[in-house]
Amino acid sequence: MLLWCGGFDRDLIETRVEAYRAAGIGLFVVLVGILAAITFTIFATIIMGHFDRRLLPFAAFWGLLVFQVDRSILVDPHYGQTGSGHWTRATRAPAYLLRVLLAVAVALLISEALVLIIFRPEIMHQVQADRTTVYDRTVTVVLAGSRSGTQRNIDGLNEQVRGYENAVKAGQTNVDTARERYDREVGGKLSPNAGNGRLAQREWDNYQRALTAYQKAVRIHDQKVPPLRDQIAELGARLRDLSDPASAGYRQLVADSDEIRRAGRLRNEPPGWLEQERAFRAFQRANPDDQAVRWIPRLLRAILLAVDLVPLSMKLVGGGSLYQSRLGDQGRHHRYVAELCQRRDRAQADEAIGLDVHRTEVSARLEREDLDHYLRTRIDHLRRPGP
Repeated sequence: MLLWCGGFDRDLIETRVEAYRAAGIGLFVVLVGILAAITFTIFATIIMGHFDRRLLPFAAFWGLLVFQVDRSILVDPHYGQTGSGHWTRATRAPAYLLRVLLAVAVALLISEALVLIIFRPEIMHQVQADRTTVYDRTVTVVLAGSRSGTQRNIDGLNEQVRGYENAVKAGQTNVDTARERYDREVGGKLSPNAGNGRLAQREWDNYQRALTAYQKAVRIHDQKVPPLRDQIAELGARLRDLSDPASAGYRQLVADSDEIRRAGRLRNEPPGWLEQERAFRAFQRANPDDQAVRWIPRLLRAILLAVDLVPLSMKLVGGGSLYQSRLGDQGRHHRYVAELCQRRDRAQADEAIGLDVHRTEVSARLEREDLDHYLRTRIDHLRRPGP
């Protein structure tokens, strides 16, 4: 089985050492395929945030695909120089280049997944710190908006109270002014005639109207302002509660806010791949002098790339073995036999064509002789039409 996995012909393996080497190469191909399936599962688990059994068929398919690619590269024979042609590794360079690119891509992606697993405690700590920052920022924004709205309501109510108070003050001023004018008119300071005359009666009527307006403003003030002051007091207490995390109003606002609830749920959800990547980058920036943080990702990429390219490397550097020599001899033998068969087929084709040409020439010559004989012996030209 291992010889088949490595793409070796058992009929060309004559020594036990060659069999060991071929089985070892086949085992490497199998292990690389198994590693591809395992790393695919790890990568998908990191992306999804949890393991799911439904990933196993896709992981098996990916491992089988990598196994088949490596085996197809190893099975491809290297005959070397044959009798009428040349085989060079350059003719297979595109396939090898694709395998190298696949190995590089897999090494980069899987090494990132392994790095996230190795540094998972630090990453989770960073993720929680980032989520806590987002949660605190959300709470701050929501509280700031609530405090701003509460303060606007307080300012609006204070404006209404000031309006009622200003109306009372304006009414008091009008009453005082009207009373003063009445007293001055009675005292003869506004007009030459002192006493309660026609002009004094007019000033008295103005005073009474001002007094009525003032009393009405006072009644409206006494009716509207106390409820407004109660609302202002309630809003002021709410505003103070919003600044105190231990207060009931603060806790109620946090519990009722949809944005804060979403941020709170996010703190308990498993982190995704991109979030973990951002957290690891933040952890790297926070520890620029830590050699382990710097070199472990690079070392993992190099190891995965080297392991993934083991079958291809064995193919490229394994051209000088006895098995390859016998494989080359086999290829040259089949090439020689194919050339002999080709020569035989050409000779048979030439012979068949020659026979066909000869038959055609003989047939044409016989037809010509028959025509000449007819022309020499014909007598039908002596006949004449008539009775």
